[in-house]
This record gives sequence, structure tokens and C-alpha cells, in this order.
Amino acid sequence: MKRHANVNSWTCVHELTLALSWTSVNEAPEGGYMPSRASSTDPRSIRIQAKLKEAMLDLLRERRIESVSVSEIATRASVSRQVFYLHFTDRDDVAASAIIDKLRAAVLANEGDDPIRRVHTLVDVSMRYEPLVRNLRPSAASERLADIFHELLLEICEPIARTRGEQDGSAPLADDELEALTVFLAGGLREIIKFTVNSSRPSSPPVSAERAHRMLDRCLEIPLA
Repeated sequence: MKRHANVNSWTCVHELTLALSWTSVNEAPEGGYMPSRASSTDPRSIRIQAKLKEAMLDLLRERRIESVSVSEIATRASVSRQVFYLHFTDRDDVAASAIIDKLRAAVLANEGDDPIRRVHTLVDVSMRYEPLVRNLRPSAASERLADIFHELLLEICEPIARTRGEQDGSAPLADDELEALTVFLAGGLREIIKFTVNSSRPSSPPVSAERAHRMLDRCLEIPLA
């Protein structure tokens, strides 16, 4: 038991030493080091990550990401920079994670929701968070968010693709057919969301949420064969 305690103590010291050795405010050290507690299920780590994400969102509501430092995020969350680096690689990491968490929570909150309802929810929540996302562009955070957002689109479009492919009573779609239809639907949804959120800019004519939902419904009603 004593030996086990010593091993745990050494692990904590090693993690803290790595964090303290980072000299850049916003970048992780070279060598592909990953935060040791990024995927931790420990309740304390989960609480700390939640505080850091909320702090990042608060700062993004105030200004653009390039003017935000890791020190500011940590201070706003009442933790040290060293603790920050045990959970996230950099400022862009926590920013992308914070926004995608909000999107996923809204879209996947109710397991009983049908796939079409989830798609409509994604349109609404994307419009709601567009001001924050705008404060990310261009940055590594916006690129990471786009990649994760694409994965979310595929996740919620796959059930729709499966239903559309089988609605005429034919045999279930083959895996490659299901994949192709899912990608097709996700791409269309992404363009509708892009068209809608871009309309919130001063230089673009406004698009109401109601119009966006009508566009979505019409696209989903288009026969595929």
C-alpha cells in the first residue's frame, strides 16, 4: 500500500513538473504531449473542466479569442495555469470544447427526440452561439470546432439517412450506401446552417429562424430517387 501511494505521488509531481515547464501562454509543448486529465472521469477534474469552459465562454462574449490568454481563463475560473494545462492543451482547445459541449447538450438532451427534431434543434442552437463562434474566426479553435461539428452532423444525420433509405419498403441500405447518404445529408444541413448564421452579419440580408426551418423541411422532403 505504501509503495502504491508513492507511485501516485510521483505521478502527480511528474504532471505538475510538465505543466510548470511550459513557457508559452497559449501553446502546448512540442512533442505531442496531451493533458493527463483531459479524459478524466474524476468528479473534481470534471468540475474544473466545466469551470474553465464557462470562463472561456464568458471571455468570448467580451472579445475575440486572440486577445484572450490562458492566464485570464485560469484566473476567471479560479484555478492556476498549471491546473489548466493538466486539462487542456491550450486556449483553442478549451474554446472549441466549450462550444461543442453546448451544442451537443442541446441537441442530444432528450434521448426520445426524433432525428428530425434534433436537426431543427441544431439549427436553433447554432444561430444562438454564432456571436461566440464569430469571435473564434479565424483561429485553430474555429478549425477544431468545425471538425467536431462535422462529426456531430454525421451523428444526427445517420438515423435520418437510414430512415430515408428504407422508407419505400426496400431492403436496408448497404453500409457504403448509408455512409454516402449520411454524408450527403450532413453536407446539406451544414450549408443551411452556414447560410442562416451568415445572415446575422450586417452585410447580409437577415434570415429568420422560421425561414431556416422551412428550408430544412423542404430539403428533407425532396425525393432521393
